[in-house]
Amino acid sequence: MDSLDNKVANGGASAAGKLASTEWNQAAAELENAFVEVGVTPSSGDLFQVAKAIMAYGQGYAFWGTASGPSTAYVITELTVSVEGVGLFDGMTVKFRPNVNNTTTTPTINVFGTGVKNIVNEAGGAIAVGDLSTLRDAEVRYDGTDWRLLSRCLGLRLDAFYPSGHIRGFSLSNAPADTDHDITIQPGECQAISGDFNFDVATVFTKQLDVTWAAGTSAGGRPNTVSLAADTWYYVYIIGGAGATNDYGFDTHIAAINLLSYASSETGDTYNKFRRIGAILTDSSQNIKQFLTDSADYGLIHWADPVRHVNISLSSGTDTTKTAFTADGPLGSSAILQVSAAANSSSGTRMFIDVRGNDEADIAPSQTNHVIRSWDEFGAHEWYQSTQVRVPLSATSQASYRCLAVTNNLNTLELEISTRGYVWNRRDS
Repeated sequence: MDSLDNKVANGGASAAGKLASTEWNQAAAELENAFVEVGVTPSSGDLFQVAKAIMAYGQGYAFWGTASGPSTAYVITELTVSVEGVGLFDGMTVKFRPNVNNTTTTPTINVFGTGVKNIVNEAGGAIAVGDLSTLRDAEVRYDGTDWRLLSRCLGLRLDAFYPSGHIRGFSLSNAPADTDHDITIQPGECQAISGDFNFDVATVFTKQLDVTWAAGTSAGGRPNTVSLAADTWYYVYIIGGAGATNDYGFDTHIAAINLLSYASSETGDTYNKFRRIGAILTDSSQNIKQFLTDSADYGLIHWADPVRHVNISLSSGTDTTKTAFTADGPLGSSAILQVSAAANSSSGTRMFIDVRGNDEADIAPSQTNHVIRSWDEFGAHEWYQSTQVRVPLSATSQASYRCLAVTNNLNTLELEISTRGYVWNRRDS
């Protein structure tokens, strides 16, 4: 557009007071473009078109409005300057204070009479109940189809928010209603083992080991391809995927392939993300062994009833051969073993007892390699010691023990080893 100086003034030189039609059209077109660009439809009866454009540009295309309507269908109206007739455009943003908290994950919104649209999160998925709150302002951006909520979204996390291996919460316990078959899982958040998906669950879940898997809490958790068996470890998983609702279940497979496949077939969604959050063990009656999760460390599990694995009595000499036994701990864990020994010998006997993982090198007990030892050359009287030790278990949950007496004057040795619990690395599971 050319300069209009001296072209609209009265009198003067021959060029003054004259404005060519092309130049006037340029001036009008430039004003029109200013408000058309922000979605205002030209109208001869609307004298606020430029004001609307100034407001839009001044706020970075952000409009402020007041909210009304129910918690499932918000209606936004102008607060001061009339913005009726402002058309929707991709990137348009609106700020408002919700009049009620949303009670559904799929609320709608009608901004300035432009029509009912869905409210979604920044990723285009469903928002969480309570994301729209009367306690904080909401900001939404139009993407050409829906309004995306730019403010706080409980159900949306970016991968960058959770570092590799992140896990918080998901404490497990025997469910009070049926401690033999059900597990209660507390809320938590974690990154999938694949590192490309985040889990967030804000509610308590209960899953049933003795019932075939079904979606939701207070439902079955075992895929139909995995049988309920005695003395068997079942891993506890959180599962999900793009478009799938986060859930839980049990599997004997370390990669949850049975659970993922069954949940996908039952729901029609694609369950392909998982994270192991624990493990449970059945007893000889196919009931879940009772346990307690340490409140200070959810990777530390205490058995309600310790299990004795070794109970031997040696009356002559000492067993100097590495002997394996199965302890109560899942794959990748270290058993918390209570090792107790009592002896009765003639004078001159020194006793050393070692307990270690069955995959560790076999080293004879000695003055420098033991978990329990007697004092030097105790006389003909009884002797007793007990201690706790953590032992890394083999892939088949085995540990081993070995005993040694320096002299062969042992009359009686009683050795007991029991599992008090186990500890596992939640970060890398």
